[in-house]
Amino acid sequence: MTAGGLTQGESMTPHTGFNLFGKIEGIYQNVKITPLKKITADEVEFFSSEEKFDMYSEFRRFMKDKNILKDGKSLYFSENFCNKLLWQGSSEKTADALFNALADFSAAKKINFLLNYHCAQEEEINAEKKIVLTFHPEVIIDGKRLINDFPDVDLNRRFILLEECKVQDITYQDCGVKSEPVLFGEACRQVCEKTFASLDKYFNVDYNVSLVFGTAKREYTGLAPEVRKALAKKF
Repeated sequence: MTAGGLTQGESMTPHTGFNLFGKIEGIYQNVKITPLKKITADEVEFFSSEEKFDMYSEFRRFMKDKNILKDGKSLYFSENFCNKLLWQGSSEKTADALFNALADFSAAKKINFLLNYHCAQEEEINAEKKIVLTFHPEVIIDGKRLINDFPDVDLNRRFILLEECKVQDITYQDCGVKSEPVLFGEACRQVCEKTFASLDKYFNVDYNVSLVFGTAKREYTGLAPEVRKALAKKF
């Protein structure tokens, strides 16, 4: 499927694979791995269900001895999976180990990836115990991790879980910035937009070169709007 196949009015709100607003004990992890057959600034093409099924056995063997998955657990493409990853001591280290393994697989098999990792765990915030949701997105193209160097707090957002399916951004709390509560879906959309804004920088290089040589065919920089919409549906 290419981005051009989108219909008007399709949602850009990403999805999560678990219900965060029930009782949470311990660490709750979720990851969605979307393989991409092709991605440029103007076009994205996804693998069919049959193609992903054919890749699965090889992917499973590749991941087996990476010390990333819990015993007896497997990851599938394009689906949300909860609590299958070994905890590496922090959300950053866990996501980093997964992303590095997928970058190796990408380099070996010429498969690109859109990744959405997030976890929920109890932390002490202002002397109170709160459930904190942390996001770590990534995009891998041709074996290269493109956007997530973890010091970028604007990309690795943190939220406190509130009642009535709402969350509050605490990413910049230490800087005195207080955000208003938003619905969980809106928080996911914000992370999704930050992911694509970071990816824009990667594709903007080609656009600037095209301007220099007078071959630019579009007036915008970064990802085309229809590509952003198509990727957001998979995030």
